[in-house]
Amino acid sequence: MVERQFRADGSYLVDLGSRAPTVLTGFVAEGVGAAWRLAEDLGDRPRARRYADSHRAAMGFLDRLLVRREDTYWMADPDRALGGVRAALATADLRIDYTGHTLSALLHAVSAPCALCMRAHHANLHAVHERVAWVEPRRGDPREPVSLTTS
Repeated sequence: MVERQFRADGSYLVDLGSRAPTVLTGFVAEGVGAAWRLAEDLGDRPRARRYADSHRAAMGFLDRLLVRREDTYWMADPDRALGGVRAALATADLRIDYTGHTLSALLHAVSAPCALCMRAHHANLHAVHERVAWVEPRRGDPREPVSLTTS
C-alpha cells in the first residue's frame, strides 16, 4: 500500500468507491503501522523507515480531518463534535469508526519501538492528543453519520 500513497497529502488510494482522499486512509495506516512494527522487530531498518515515513504522512492527512474548535462555529452541538474525524476534507459526516480507525492508527506510532520514528511523530501526536475530546455516545445506529448542521 505504501506505493499507493499520494505524496501531495499523505492519503492512500483505495478501491472502495471514493475518488477523493478520505478517512479510509486510517484503516490503511493501521496496517502500515503494524507492518512498521514488524519490520522494526525483524531488524529490517530500510523497510521500517519506509513504513514509518508512510505512516507519518498518513497521520498528517488524517490530522486535517480532525474536527477542531474553529470548525464548529456552524454546528448545533459543537462540543460533541470536537476531536471527531470527518469522512473527507469536503464533508462534515462523522462516525465513531472514522475516529476509531484514526486513533488505532495513531497508537501504532505510540507503540513503535524506534526512537527516531517517535521523535518524527511527536509533533503530530501531541497536536492530536491536545484536540481529542471525549463525548457521550449518541443514541441510535452508530454507523449512521451524525448531522452537525443547525436546523
